[in-house]
Amino acid sequence: MPAASSQISEPRGTGHSCGIRGQEAKRLGKSLATEISPLSVFYPVEAYHQDYVRHHSNDPYVVRVSIPRLKESGLGAP
Repeated sequence: MPAASSQISEPRGTGHSCGIRGQEAKRLGKSLATEISPLSVFYPVEAYHQDYVRHHSNDPYVVRVSIPRLKESGLGAP
């Protein structure tokens, strides 16, 4: 959901997105841009996050969102 106008702010560094979203940017006559920069640090995910859908196939979010998205993308269900 877009930020309320009172929440719109300038970016505060890496990892912080600008509060101006699509329709609001158009209304303000602004354009949106995303900076793509080289990865400086990589933090591997903990083991329990690996194959989350396969290991949590009864989780309501997995059932309602993840599995349908996997099927729709052609990757199939776990």
